[in-house]
Amino acid sequence: MPDKALSVPPVAHGPDETAPGPWAKFALHLPWLVAKEGDKILSPLLSSLHQQSLKRELVLREDINWSGNAFFLSIGESLRHVEAIYIYMTGDVCVDRCDHCLRGRGIFPLCVVNQQPGAPKDCANCWWKISSRKRPCSFTGWNLSYEQQLQLYNITPAMREDICQLLAPLKNTITTLNTRLASARALEDLRTNEDSRKALKAEAEAVKAAFNDLHTCFKHTG
Repeated sequence: MPDKALSVPPVAHGPDETAPGPWAKFALHLPWLVAKEGDKILSPLLSSLHQQSLKRELVLREDINWSGNAFFLSIGESLRHVEAIYIYMTGDVCVDRCDHCLRGRGIFPLCVVNQQPGAPKDCANCWWKISSRKRPCSFTGWNLSYEQQLQLYNITPAMREDICQLLAPLKNTITTLNTRLASARALEDLRTNEDSRKALKAEAEAVKAAFNDLHTCFKHTG
C-alpha cells in the first residue's frame, strides 16, 4: 500500500479524455515498490517519462470494473504497468488506433503513444499487456527490418553505440561458449572428463555473470 500520507483516490471510468486530476497527481509520487527504491527510479524509461509534462488524467474503460484500490494494486504488479500509466498520461492520442485498441481491448479508453526519443512506440494499452500477448503493438512494426525498427523506436546513433558497447562483452563470452560446444571432442570430453565438465560450467557461469552485468548497466543508466 502507499505511504500513509497518501490516499488512493477513486478512479474514473469512461471514454473521454480529461485534464490531469487526482490520479495523475497521486501517480507522480510513484508509490509502488516495483518503480522506486528510495529516491531512485528503477528504469531509465520511467525516469524519462516521470520528467515529462502530464497531458491527461488516468481513466479506465467503462467495462474495467476496478476500484481505485484495485487499480493501485494492479499497477504495482510490475514495473511495466507503472511505465504504461506514464505513457498514457504523457503521450499523444492516436486518431488511427492500433489493432489492439481497435478491438476494444486494453484498460485505457484511448490509444496513446509517447513520441519522445527513446520511448517505446507501443501504445499504453499494449505496453501494459505486452508480457501476456503473443504479438506486440501493431505500431511497433514487429515485421519491419532491424534498421526500420531502430528508426521507429527513435534510437539515435549515440544510443545505438552505447547499446553495442554494453552487448560486446556478452557477445564475446557467448561466442567462446558456442565454439566449445561445437566441438565433437569437447562433447565427448564432457561424458568422460570431470575437468571438461567443470570448465564448461565455468564458461556458463561467465555467460550468466555477463547477463547480470548487462542488466546492472541498464538498471543504472539514466
